Amino acid sequence: MGEKVGAYVADLVVDNCLIVELKSVAQLTSVMEAQLINYLKISGVKVGYLINFQGTQLVFRRFVCTRNAGAFNKAGGKGG
Repeated sequence: MGEKVGAYVADLVVDNCLIVELKSVAQLTSVMEAQLINYLKISGVKVGYLINFQGTQLVFRRFVCTRNAGAFNKAGGKGG
């Protein structure tokens, strides 16, 4: 199923370099973003994707841990 990160289970961890959280919801929320950020902090992984498959287009948000501990850059997009 998923990979345990601390006391949490991430949907997918790729080579301990990327965490992917998969959703099928009407809209991604800040709670879902916080969940991924917590996984990144706990694991020490620097990059994560929050991906939503519901709707006519795939929607994703990419989170990258910056040098400033605890700070994350966020970018998003839609698949075509």
